[in-house]
Amino acid sequence: MCTTDPKNTHEYAKNLDRIYTAKYGFLAEKGYPVVIGEWGGKAKPGTRDAKWNNWFVDWIRDKCMTNNFYWALNPNSGHTGGLLEDDWKTPIQHKLDLVNRAQPNPTKFKKHNEKICITKGTFPEAHCQRS
Repeated sequence: MCTTDPKNTHEYAKNLDRIYTAKYGFLAEKGYPVVIGEWGGKAKPGTRDAKWNNWFVDWIRDKCMTNNFYWALNPNSGHTGGLLEDDWKTPIQHKLDLVNRAQPNPTKFKKHNEKICITKGTFPEAHCQRS
């Protein structure tokens, strides 16, 4: 028996949209808040992994699910690598660009007068704005 990995077909994105919507995208469609627990990869330009990362950013923006945690910060994270180079100091710009595109207006925590304040983030897509 031979199975086909959905990432290897010409309908790659269409298959993933169907699969991800069935698993958790339907929650956002019903208006529930969704936070992506982790996503990421090496995402080296020109690779299938980069194609998936870019598709995923487009997908979460379209589905109004831009609250997320990118995996990972540390460079020695197995098959994904991290946001930092092996020196643990130098950021990997193409990954930071992905994260910024996924959520350019994130909620932020700031210290003000010895208190932690939360600034409200906004969805990057107009159709996701809620009043």
